[in-house]
Amino acid sequence: MVILCCLLLLAPEVGAVPPDDVARAAALHEQAKAVREKAARRPSGAQALQLKALELWQAAESLHAHPRYAINVGLVQLDLERWLPAWTSAQRANTYHMTAEESGRYASVLADIEARASEVLRRTHALAELTVVPDTATVILDSNPWSAPRRRWVVPGESTLRVEAPGHVPHERTWSHSVGGVHRLTVTLEPEVAVVVPPEPPPSNPIGFWKWVTLGVASAAVVGVVTAYVVQDGVLADQEALHASNPSPADYPSYLRDYETARADFDSAGQLGMAMAATAFVAGGTTVVLFLLDRGTDNTSRVQITPLGLGLSVQTGF
Repeated sequence: MVILCCLLLLAPEVGAVPPDDVARAAALHEQAKAVREKAARRPSGAQALQLKALELWQAAESLHAHPRYAINVGLVQLDLERWLPAWTSAQRANTYHMTAEESGRYASVLADIEARASEVLRRTHALAELTVVPDTATVILDSNPWSAPRRRWVVPGESTLRVEAPGHVPHERTWSHSVGGVHRLTVTLEPEVAVVVPPEPPPSNPIGFWKWVTLGVASAAVVGVVTAYVVQDGVLADQEALHASNPSPADYPSYLRDYETARADFDSAGQLGMAMAATAFVAGGTTVVLFLLDRGTDNTSRVQITPLGLGLSVQTGF
């Protein structure tokens, strides 16, 4: 454990600049200062010397992202009347880490670079300032990524702005800029919300309806067959009782009428039973077929969860 703690103390800070790069950047800085002083003494070759000093300070800044290198890059750009690169260098210097003492020392010179460059740029450009919520959102301006701080001079006209972030509804719009104007825009992305989409009603299923109709018909027909059998059985019992009565010749006409009536009832019950039996056979077979066909029908409902953006709020100001 003691060895591990010692190793952690001796390990370089994550993201720290290697000492060799810091030393090389400091050496390039001194070279650039000497070249620029020489340019001040030799007006005839000043531009070439200024370009050489600019190259040295840019190399120093690439090795060690320190505000003093970016500031000197901006000062040389001012001397060369490169107003936009000078202003950009001042903005870049403000993003670098500064101690409290460095912040106080560099504040005035950074403000001077920005003011001098802005005075010229506002004649031909527009200043765009963008605030996004959440601040971790990805911003694309005219197909180019735009990282914080989102403040820059742009060519007048219209730009295409797109802001997007994971879990939020993306926003895309056209942003107009006029010469000399300060165009401020705030874009607040709204989070995506999962909502329940009601299931669609199941498709109509005529088989499901008619299978129960035919089942009802078949059941009624079976009841009719049973009823006809019971009626016939009752008629036969009546006939047997009539025969057993052994009527006298005087009662024979009455006996004959009762016999014919019973015979007609027996035949009607038989015909009804046959008709009901045929109906039960047809309806029952149809019911079986319909039940088999309906087995493959999917009547289940599904609920879908779909991301839905509620919208976005945009505030503009000039």
